[in-house]
Amino acid sequence: MTRFQYSTDKMSSLNLNVKNNNYSNSCVEMKWFMSPEKSDVTFIVEGKRVPAVKDLLIHKSPVFEEILDDSYDKEIEIDGITYEAFKNTIRFIYCEHNYQLSDESEPTLAMQVFLCARNYKLQYLMDCVEQKLIHMTNMDNIELTYKFATIYGLDKFIKSFHSMMENKLSVILAKPDIFIKSLNTITNNHLLDVIIKSKNKEIQELNDKITAITAEFKKSKELNDKLIAKNRALLGNEY
Repeated sequence: MTRFQYSTDKMSSLNLNVKNNNYSNSCVEMKWFMSPEKSDVTFIVEGKRVPAVKDLLIHKSPVFEEILDDSYDKEIEIDGITYEAFKNTIRFIYCEHNYQLSDESEPTLAMQVFLCARNYKLQYLMDCVEQKLIHMTNMDNIELTYKFATIYGLDKFIKSFHSMMENKLSVILAKPDIFIKSLNTITNNHLLDVIIKSKNKEIQELNDKITAITAEFKKSKELNDKLIAKNRALLGNEY
């Protein structure tokens, strides 16, 4: 049995723990998914078996093509990736255009699937996972997902994240100071920039109000002066 080591060196500090995920069949190729009878190779991941059809894998991934094209091994052991993430990746290969992570999935699973997709050069799956992470991110996992995005250059996620910080700044500032400081550090002071921008906007809005009030006061004073002058003229009084 051949063994392949899957590299996740950058992720050692993120402590990704993955829960099980359920799957739904939505395309013709799914009848072959996880079917030992229809498969001609089996991957062993975390001691669990993932049967697959070589031709499908070779067609979708240049890395699988390199591994499987001239191989006669019936079993291949994969190290360094979770069973659920690898299974999700194989599922994507079987049914690319109908693939989606379950709504119950956690960011940790999405991250592991992204790493697996990256390892097997499945760009479309990487894009799908990035979009999923955008929708999954909330105040509870914001630090973990942003750190992951910066490590692996998820530009769409980062852009969306920065927009979210601006829209939810009041929610962020209501968090404990330690959370705010940590988030600012992770975002390389971008949070501070957002806060300054927000305060500058508030100051500008206040200045605009003061300017408007001053203009209105000046207008009222000019009108009042005209009325006084008119009254003086009518009364013929000189002051």
